[in-house]
Amino acid sequence: MLNRSRLFIILYFSITLFMYCDVNFDYRASYSLYRDGFYDIAERSFTEFLEKYPDSIYREKALYFVSLSMMKQNNLKGSIQSLTELAKNPAFEYRDAVVYNLTLNYHEAGDYSKSLEYYTIARTLNLSSEWQENILFTAIKNYIFLNNEPKAIELADQYITKQQYEIHKMDILKFMSDYYLANKNYQKAIIHIDLMITEKNLLPSDREIVSYNYLYSLFMLGRDRDVVSFFERNELQYTSELYEIVADCYYRLGDKEKSFAILDTLYMNTKDHEIAYKQSVILSEAKNYRKALELLESRSNPVDYILEKAQFAMLIPDASKSLQIFKRKKITDYSREEIIAFTDIVNFLNDTRSYKNIADNIIICDSLLNTERNLILYNTGVALYNAGEYKSSSTVMNRWIKEFTDDLLYDRVLYMNGVAQKNLKQYQNAISEFSKVQRIKKEDKIYYESFVEKGECFFYLKEYAQAIKMYELYLANKITDVRKNECMLQLGNAHYNIKKYTNAYKVYDNYKKLYGNKNNIYVKIADTFLKSANYKEAQEYFANQSNIGDYPFFVFLFSTFKNEDFATVFNNKQNIYAYEKTEYFKEMLYLVVLSGQKMKKNEELIVVSEKNKQLIVSEHSGKIRRALLYSFLKIRRDDLAVSLFEKPDNTMYYFLGESFCDFLYPEIATKWFNNVINNKITLEYREILKVFKFYIETNNYTMAEKTAEFMSILFPVSFEPLLFKYIIYINTGNFEELKKLSTHSRIKENKIFETLVKFSLEYLTDMNKEKYLNHLSNLLDDADIDTAVIKQVIKQIFLLSIDLADYKKAIVVINKIPSAKMNSIDADIRILEALIYEKTGNIEKAIDLYLKIYYIYPTDIFVVYTSILRVINIYKVTNEIQRIKKIKEMFEDKYFIIEGKI
Repeated sequence: MLNRSRLFIILYFSITLFMYCDVNFDYRASYSLYRDGFYDIAERSFTEFLEKYPDSIYREKALYFVSLSMMKQNNLKGSIQSLTELAKNPAFEYRDAVVYNLTLNYHEAGDYSKSLEYYTIARTLNLSSEWQENILFTAIKNYIFLNNEPKAIELADQYITKQQYEIHKMDILKFMSDYYLANKNYQKAIIHIDLMITEKNLLPSDREIVSYNYLYSLFMLGRDRDVVSFFERNELQYTSELYEIVADCYYRLGDKEKSFAILDTLYMNTKDHEIAYKQSVILSEAKNYRKALELLESRSNPVDYILEKAQFAMLIPDASKSLQIFKRKKITDYSREEIIAFTDIVNFLNDTRSYKNIADNIIICDSLLNTERNLILYNTGVALYNAGEYKSSSTVMNRWIKEFTDDLLYDRVLYMNGVAQKNLKQYQNAISEFSKVQRIKKEDKIYYESFVEKGECFFYLKEYAQAIKMYELYLANKITDVRKNECMLQLGNAHYNIKKYTNAYKVYDNYKKLYGNKNNIYVKIADTFLKSANYKEAQEYFANQSNIGDYPFFVFLFSTFKNEDFATVFNNKQNIYAYEKTEYFKEMLYLVVLSGQKMKKNEELIVVSEKNKQLIVSEHSGKIRRALLYSFLKIRRDDLAVSLFEKPDNTMYYFLGESFCDFLYPEIATKWFNNVINNKITLEYREILKVFKFYIETNNYTMAEKTAEFMSILFPVSFEPLLFKYIIYINTGNFEELKKLSTHSRIKENKIFETLVKFSLEYLTDMNKEKYLNHLSNLLDDADIDTAVIKQVIKQIFLLSIDLADYKKAIVVINKIPSAKMNSIDADIRILEALIYEKTGNIEKAIDLYLKIYYIYPTDIFVVYTSILRVINIYKVTNEIQRIKKIKEMFEDKYFIIEGKI
């Protein structure tokens, strides 16, 4: 038993020793990897060791070196996890190092509160001086990042006051100064920078940074003299930023010349536009505005610093240049300050185009404060309104109205917007705006003037009753009468437009009494008289007025003429020359001529004609010439009549032919009728019939045939041209032409006409008038006497009856015509009827018909004249002198003097 026990003991210790040797070897191998810097391999080796020997006496040490390996690889999370586990054992050999490293690692991981927890523990441990210095530095940073500035400063002061602490001194000073600089606490920053700047071992690169921070802090503290002093004492490699700071300090100290020189050198090296701007400010403060502008223009982009450039231009002063500078940039890209400055310049120049640009880009006002937007919108809207740019003005004012309903000027802007809408012909919108003004009911000038404007809108909409109401409301007010003048005028116009001429006259007359003859008031009064045909009052009103103008004087003469006071009109024949250069002079002269005719002042009319000969001859319408023509022909002064128409245009040819024809001047009439036919001047149906009859009556068959041909062109579907030719051929006895006519296709369309032509051909062959008369009489059986053919048949029957002195057939024909149809028979047939009565001894009936012709056919003057002559001849036989005198007067009053023609 003893030997066996000893053997077990020997075997146990042998195995244990062998195992111990393996653990020790693995541990030392892993440590060697860590020591030599193979941290990733060391981490894996120690991790494997822990897995292989979980109960080893080296376990905690191995875990420690795992955490250190992770820390070296910046695996803070893994390192913190391992160290935290080790920290739980206060008896761990390296616990001080564990706490130290946890303090650092938690800081690096951003868990500053946790870092401070371990810092608190670490302070109780017996750490080396270096480690104490490191954790103090770490604690300072923790407090800063936790925004616990007082505690951070407290610890920083502790660190700096310990003379043996040097490792992090510069870092702490730099960290603290950077912190204060970032928080703009320049007073505290300068304290730390002062300590840094005296450090002899400061690297040159660090010295430049420290110098910059030092000067910057001094600059921000306003210690400009210290900045300049440091700059002048130290020859350092300053950055451009430092040079700019120094230049700013010289500037603030009043040494602008040195400041400008430094900035100039700086600009040459940097081409920095901001430097150029500072130079321009220095120049402007020296009141050298033009040079300031030139420098800034040459050293910056055109669209940069437009606000400053524009301000310099204004100070030159050159407002137009200032505006041009602003125009380099889109208005929608303006800053708030630029918008304000731009509108100030626009206001100064009252530049309409720029105001319109604001209106077109009104969105720019969104960036303004309420008070700024109010003022700019108001000024822009008013300026555009005053410039007559109503569309743009309304755009701006609509925006203002939506935003500033409580503004004291609200009613004024509503009013202006209403006027703008009115001028844009948006009358309903305008009425709406004026109604809003009236609802505010301030009862001031604007309030009452809104009624005038609203009335104008209704006026333009032709709602005259509403317009009248608005005008009357204004005229009734006791506050203002500034627009009473125009309001009264429009009130009268409104009455006039609804044909209330009496009301219009009353308003106009009242206006005239208040304001005199302004705004053509006499013209308006005259027009009311004319429109209402109130000729009596018109004559009375203007009879004693002077300087009334051409149109009112014309209305006076016209009304007087209509009142048949021809003497007054004619007696004003000299007064009309006051208006000789006006458009109504011809009308006045015409009324004088007509009145002269009515009064039979023919000799005086000759004087009037001679005095106004040039005007009358050149008159386009020929109205006065026509009137004078009748006057001269009436007194048988054809020489004067002809002189009025020496060079008439072709539109008057027919009139002249007709006039001379009617007044029995066949030779002159022939000349003008020939011009009509030869020049193929278009005529009406009635007119061409007159021309044809004239040629037949004067036996001018050549021109009569031309007239028939012309009629066939003017009235191609008319049957009359064929009838015309028939009349010509039967009157001239032209058998051959009549025979040709009988073959015309249209002849067969009218059976009576076809038969008439057939009988006429027989007559021209045998010249048997009795037979021909019988044939013609038979054609009337059941015939319609209204046709031109039948009327021609009747005329030929009457002529043959008179020629054969066989009046019985003619009387039979007369008896066949219904009395109701008699007046539709042509005048030249009716006079033949009267002649038949005379030939058969029925003198009384003949006289009755001759006189009826005078009344029934007033335009057939030749027939009328012939009828009157027949009556006079009858009375001559019976020696009835008084009747002859009366008939002559009757005819001459209406037509012309017949003395010498009987």
